[in-house]
Amino acid sequence: MMDAPSPPDRPDAGRFEEALSVFQQYLSDQVAPLVLVDEGEDLTSVPSELLAKEIQNWISRQYRSATDHAPVSDFLYHVARKIQHLKDLQLLPEQSFIPFLTRVLEILVQLCPEADRAGLITDLEGLREYSSLQSGPLRIDQPSGRGSTAVESTVPGSGRPSAAVPNAQAQSSSPTSLTVDQMRRMELLLRRLESIPSTAPASTHSRSVQGVSQFVAAEAVVSAASSTNNAGELQELLNSMRVPGLPTAPEDILKVLAQRLPDWAAPQEANANVSPKTVDAVHKMVSLAETPQATTLRFQQLVKTAADEFNHGAIGRAVTLLDLARNMIDRKEIKIGSAALVRDKGHSLLDEDQVREFVNDESTHPLLKRVLGFFDDYSVEQLFAELETGDEREYRRLILNILQILGRPAREEALTRLRESIRDGGTLPWFLERNLIFLLREIPRVENENPGPEIDALLWLSQPNCHYATAREAMMTLGQIPDLRAANTLQARVADLERSLLGRLELPYEQKEIVSLLDRAIGALATLPLKQARRAAVHHVLANKPQFGDAAARIVPLAQQDLCEDQELVTQMVEAIRSKLPVVVFGRTVPSAKRSAMISGILQALSGTDLPQVRELLDEIIKGYPKETYSTSAIRILRTLESRRTGDTEKSATISGDLLLLSLPNLLQSISDAKMTGTLNLIGDGGGGIRREMGFINGDIVTAQAGHIPGLQAGYDLLQKNDANSFVFVSRNTPEQPPGDGELHPVLPFLLEAMRRVDEFQQAEALVPAEARFSETKIRPTQVADEQDTTFLRNLWEKASSGISPAQCETQFPVDSYRIRRCYEHWLQEGSLTPFSEVKKTTNSEN
Repeated sequence: MMDAPSPPDRPDAGRFEEALSVFQQYLSDQVAPLVLVDEGEDLTSVPSELLAKEIQNWISRQYRSATDHAPVSDFLYHVARKIQHLKDLQLLPEQSFIPFLTRVLEILVQLCPEADRAGLITDLEGLREYSSLQSGPLRIDQPSGRGSTAVESTVPGSGRPSAAVPNAQAQSSSPTSLTVDQMRRMELLLRRLESIPSTAPASTHSRSVQGVSQFVAAEAVVSAASSTNNAGELQELLNSMRVPGLPTAPEDILKVLAQRLPDWAAPQEANANVSPKTVDAVHKMVSLAETPQATTLRFQQLVKTAADEFNHGAIGRAVTLLDLARNMIDRKEIKIGSAALVRDKGHSLLDEDQVREFVNDESTHPLLKRVLGFFDDYSVEQLFAELETGDEREYRRLILNILQILGRPAREEALTRLRESIRDGGTLPWFLERNLIFLLREIPRVENENPGPEIDALLWLSQPNCHYATAREAMMTLGQIPDLRAANTLQARVADLERSLLGRLELPYEQKEIVSLLDRAIGALATLPLKQARRAAVHHVLANKPQFGDAAARIVPLAQQDLCEDQELVTQMVEAIRSKLPVVVFGRTVPSAKRSAMISGILQALSGTDLPQVRELLDEIIKGYPKETYSTSAIRILRTLESRRTGDTEKSATISGDLLLLSLPNLLQSISDAKMTGTLNLIGDGGGGIRREMGFINGDIVTAQAGHIPGLQAGYDLLQKNDANSFVFVSRNTPEQPPGDGELHPVLPFLLEAMRRVDEFQQAEALVPAEARFSETKIRPTQVADEQDTTFLRNLWEKASSGISPAQCETQFPVDSYRIRRCYEHWLQEGSLTPFSEVKKTTNSEN
């Protein structure tokens, strides 16, 4: 391509700017041709790259403000006609104007989408012949491929005032403009919108949006927002997309975009965006508002939209939107005061029943923590204040559950408040003390954290002069601290309670409360993995005091411990059982309910200990006392010991559920978090026997199948189709299907890649519906980015260009739907494919 000479540093850039400014006004019919005479020398000397940028800028502005969305080639031809008009009027010297016109025509060809390039070249050649311009055929130095026509819209260092283009304030302030590829995509989307009948069935993949029209329109909004960087451009594009059924108010468009998001959010530590283009579109809808006041209003609507998604059960979408809102606050895109007003409305925005539902579903807790963490009125400090002043028991229980989910900050605050109360002589009401101790027990300590301050508080709060409920909670919590001080404190409390039951010590409790406290204290000792604690618990039983009640039942927690290291204690327990076995009188056993209760309790306590003397005792009971209830327990315990020894544990367990309540991405994340092994079967309506399953080993994907598609491709396709409504997970030692190459695939990276594909699949689906049919044009198809399988591309092109629909191809190629749709999308945008309907229209017009 010819180029005008210019010095290396271009010190005359200022005069080029003025010439290009007048040139833009001339193209827009805002100044007469004579005005260009003064700028003629500068205009014809403008370097080609600056000239190309200015033409691109003008075309994108005209395209945004147009109402009929004519092809880009029409705007390009308009530029050629306007310049040719200057020659007709002979306003510029021919020796400089002819090379200038030739350069412009070649620029126009480069900027033209390939689908329309042949026609434009024909028109331009005719224009040159009409103008008697014989300068050789038009050339294309760099053939335009996908993405190759992206040109910056502003001239570097440009300082043109916005008044350079009257009545176009938003246009002139634009830092970027639509590329030709972006305009081509918008043109195709709008054509698709116009072609959708009002009775079109809803798309499978847009069930959350009302109908195909809104699904395609939502993609058009995403494309518009992705293509713009200021409020004026975005609003012009949105105004140009007024179609029936598509909301036009920004707050309503936010809702449409929100429903386009997958109902899944990556863990915070992944630091990944699951749907970049859609999230970016939502961001721009808020941040590119016309005024700061409008930005504040849209930010409020963003948070409300997130809350609405939460209230409808889509917690993954809510997290994605609130993460965006939090990032906007962190980047200071929202005023601090405005953000504070929104973040203090959690109680009014979030439905309490829905909060309760998520609280009861442990799998949603990580996401729920992120939702509640956005709102200040769900902060730890505010929740503790409500816990103290709230008068509804159920609401206090909900607060306690939320504080458990919030984790360590809530635990630290609970311990701080307890210690302050003890220091001040006990200023907290008993019910609040009980709740704070409950939080200490239910929220795990950080590994290697010093338990000393906690033991100090519990030692004080478990004393006999404390309220019954407080003392009971404190004893239970001491049983979770594997420390000798905790064991010593519990032993001291047991001694006091035993003395009270024996009438040797008066305590401020009723007898049933003392028995209940003793149950908790002995159970806590039996839970501690300390020899001293275990022996104290067993000795309480072996004391065999009738005043103590059913003492043997209190040491059942010992079943969770292996007592092999303390064979002396085991011997005592075995001998105690033998001493309580029924006496045989004249060939008949003499039963005793109290003896049977003690035997059952101690047997259960020994069920986790596999020693010869324990097995001998079990055999003796099974053979000698087959009719006793504890004989049944002995059989079960022996079988359990055998299964543990051989490793033949329970072969399978089945879990089933509704995917309308728990989305597939969240289900996969739960399987990963729980490190489950087995096979996940997905069930859909009218599945026709299609096999949909994924195999897992310790939470990692090892195999997958979706009909004829194997491997990870099948997993991706299951998420793209999203047509399963329920699931059955069969837990096994190994998946039912062989693991293929045995390679394990962690779920999180798989999901991040799957969600990227889902997002791009939706973009492609908006242009290429499942049943669409296409034919080839004269434009040669090009390579699809990142698709390296040339055999697959060649075979797919043969089918696509012969009118076979994407849905048909998806049943014939063992790849996920994303790979097929994106190829169709690429060929459609570059013009190598055209819809059958357009071929018919062309044929009819020619006839």
